[in-house]
Amino acid sequence: IINEGKNLDYIDYTHYWLAEIYIKLGNIDEAIKALLTLLQRFPKFKMNDYACYKLGLLFFKSNKISQAILSLEKAIELSKNKDIKNLSKFWLGVLYFKQKDFNSAIPFFKNIYEDFTLTKKDYLKYSLFLSGETKLKLNIFDEALLTFRTFLEKFKDDPLIFDVILRI
Repeated sequence: IINEGKNLDYIDYTHYWLAEIYIKLGNIDEAIKALLTLLQRFPKFKMNDYACYKLGLLFFKSNKISQAILSLEKAIELSKNKDIKNLSKFWLGVLYFKQKDFNSAIPFFKNIYEDFTLTKKDYLKYSLFLSGETKLKLNIFDEALLTFRTFLEKFKDDPLIFDVILRI
């Protein structure tokens, strides 16, 4: 087999799986190192978008906010996968929301629920709910009201909706 620029020794995948193992073991620092090494040594690795997404979440968990933002933005830039892009946007919105930067958060939540294809609807639900809450905090009451009504309409059969309704 001729190499043709492909990594036949699977070093790239090894770095990725090392990161996954470190995550499972709770060793965030080593997982970050493994993903950073992967991204630096193998810039054309086919899962770099997902690696950037994972890295963003790890930086977020480590409270390295600016690095988390850069990693999630890179995941959006690299990915052709709609779900990775939307998950990255969701977490960027959460990051900005937690920092009380509601003006930056709102574009990430706005209408994201219409673009999701994941079978897990939790991200859809939380995106729509956080969109309403962000609008509320920005005193955009009419839009917040419409968003919360849409939320209740879309998820009225959800068994966990009662918890969310109580929070509103």
